[in-house]
Amino acid sequence: MLIAVIVVVFPINWVLTSAPWTLFVSQGIALLVWGIQSSIHSTVMSEQSPTEARATSVGIWTSVGAALSGGTAPYLYAWLNSMDVGWIFSAYIVVLALVTLVAVRFIPETAGLEMDRIPLPGEEKVSSEDESTAVPVGR
Repeated sequence: MLIAVIVVVFPINWVLTSAPWTLFVSQGIALLVWGIQSSIHSTVMSEQSPTEARATSVGIWTSVGAALSGGTAPYLYAWLNSMDVGWIFSAYIVVLALVTLVAVRFIPETAGLEMDRIPLPGEEKVSSEDESTAVPVGR
């Protein structure tokens, strides 16, 4: 769905004018794309953390991401539009989507691994056949 973000971000910005119907159409398309891609967000995030650290890690990383990109986005958009270079904001969204596509490629696969056996950062990955617990690296 990140490709959908890349595809629709410029057309949404071009459609958007001061007419109310353009805001409705733009928001409708954007919310459709956002809803489809964010539907798996909590699952993907929770699979990256062991059970004992799941709530903390999902909460922290979701909050940091929202603060850095979501918190600054409206100000950046308004500032760029005030200088008549609003297309730069669309390019910024495309760059963020491309960075996310690269990052998603490196998310470790947790299929077949019991959720309570996902190692903490710095611990060696335990195979599903191995009955021992995760071992800290260097011990």
